[in-house]
Amino acid sequence: MGVLNVLGAIAGGIASIFGFEAVEEPAYTVLHRSDLIEVRRYEPYVVASVEGKPGFRESQNAAFRRLASYIFGDNRAQRELAMTAPVTMAPTATRLEMTAPVLMTANAQTWQMSFVLPRGVTLQNAPVPLDQGIQLTEIPTHEVSVIRFSGGFDEHACREQESVLRTWLTQSAWEAIAPARYAGYNPPFTLPFLKRNEVLIPVKSRR
Repeated sequence: MGVLNVLGAIAGGIASIFGFEAVEEPAYTVLHRSDLIEVRRYEPYVVASVEGKPGFRESQNAAFRRLASYIFGDNRAQRELAMTAPVTMAPTATRLEMTAPVLMTANAQTWQMSFVLPRGVTLQNAPVPLDQGIQLTEIPTHEVSVIRFSGGFDEHACREQESVLRTWLTQSAWEAIAPARYAGYNPPFTLPFLKRNEVLIPVKSRR
């Protein structure tokens, strides 16, 4: 690695620690802003998704490795894709045999992680994953309510912020129409108070 590449890698690492990221995000328009809450309209984009293990942290670790391998060339075209933001987590239902009585436990909750693919990548030209558990999906134009917060990107913090956002929605001109997604924008070694985390809830106008 040349001197310039080494310096670039060091600079990139320092920037990540202090919360400065120059990665691409999906295109969106802000329709409404209220303190740390926004309503956005996103343009279509493609995501690569995989289901992790039961448990938020366990899913993060397992799913991230698989998706990172895909964008770093573990695909049929051996093509590398640029890392983008955010990385999202969404709860998924684990399929269980029907029994009686019905019990709900924390271990029954699994999570799906998604990477947003770079702009210009479509379902037609995206590299095909070698990992058959990775699914490529086009997300159409949609509107979401968003609350932004810093600190740890963990299930407890995300659910607390989701509760705040849902309370705000009950008094707003928008209503929730789908489950929440939790989004992280920074590497794990970024200083916690400089991290950008978000809860996103798809919405539609009440009017």
